[in-house]
Amino acid sequence: MDKQSITGIVIIGILLIGFMYITRPDEDTKREMQRRQDSINLAYQLRQDSILQAQQQIADAQKETSDEDIIIHEDVVSTEEKELIAKQENIRKYGIFAHTAEGEEKFITVENDVMIITFTTKGGKIHSVELKDYKKYDGSPLVMYDNDSITEFGLEMIAEGKTLLTNDMYFSADVHDDIISVKSSNREIKMRLKVDPNKYIEYVYTISSNDYMIDFDVNIIGLNQELAVNPYITLKWKTLIPALERTTSDWEADNSSVYVRMERGEIEKLSERRDYDEFISSGRVHWIAFKQQFFSSALIGKGHIDNPIVKQKTIECPEKKYLKEFDAEISFPFERSVDQSAKFSMYFGPNNFKTLRSYDIGMEKLVPLGW
Repeated sequence: MDKQSITGIVIIGILLIGFMYITRPDEDTKREMQRRQDSINLAYQLRQDSILQAQQQIADAQKETSDEDIIIHEDVVSTEEKELIAKQENIRKYGIFAHTAEGEEKFITVENDVMIITFTTKGGKIHSVELKDYKKYDGSPLVMYDNDSITEFGLEMIAEGKTLLTNDMYFSADVHDDIISVKSSNREIKMRLKVDPNKYIEYVYTISSNDYMIDFDVNIIGLNQELAVNPYITLKWKTLIPALERTTSDWEADNSSVYVRMERGEIEKLSERRDYDEFISSGRVHWIAFKQQFFSSALIGKGHIDNPIVKQKTIECPEKKYLKEFDAEISFPFERSVDQSAKFSMYFGPNNFKTLRSYDIGMEKLVPLGW
């Protein structure tokens, strides 16, 4: 670099330093600039706080609707408008099954030689089972299975993006009699959850004259497209186990548990003495039994039944009416291209070794034979 270039750079540097010195803000200007920046920052923060407050108010309004608001709203809405709102809400929740969300619960009682089964159209399920040859300790009828406050029995599935459980939906029954006696020939009770006459879910219960075992078929008709997203349909069963014996000890509870028999014959049993226990498997299941001290309820699969999930927990019941809560789930594959059926049996009866062994499915394992 020659002498002239160096001289030019030095001169430019001196000019820049001079310019910065001349144009620097004085103390008053600095204070004014700081004041303006502080004002800008404050305005921005106030705006952000206002936005957040407004967002919270909107969220609170959407989340919490007071009873007073509801009363005022109902006062200004006509009966026709209320019915329309309820109908729209059912469509939102139940989709194609919206009309089954409301209905009249009807009961059908079927009696054979050994038990009295009461069915309900709400959920299309068994409401109660009374064993005719047994009594409770006080001489009253022995109702070993009852539709209590938490009982669930139904199919869980997705239809048009909505997760549905049939437990509280209203089925229609194919019988006109409220009381039916089964003497010699078998009797079928059909319950249908209809979308239309050609699209429905059907439960078929078949009761014979002298048996604790009944057949239970699930038929899914004409719903291939509506249920196409379901690779499996889940069957859920949950109930409270009633206390049937007169005792102040835990003996009855300590002899009540959930049993699972897998496809290859291995049996899993939840611990009677734990307050909570569960068993989960991705394998194929044969049957699940809710075992009490002297009686059992069981669901037996006759085909491709998978993914058992069973749970039990001890409950605190001041009047000692119930002992435990039993909960079970199983699933069966849904083939999208055809109508299909899943076939089961259900057992409601005594833990009698000879009786259980006669079914040849290993249920005699429910009877403890000592060490």
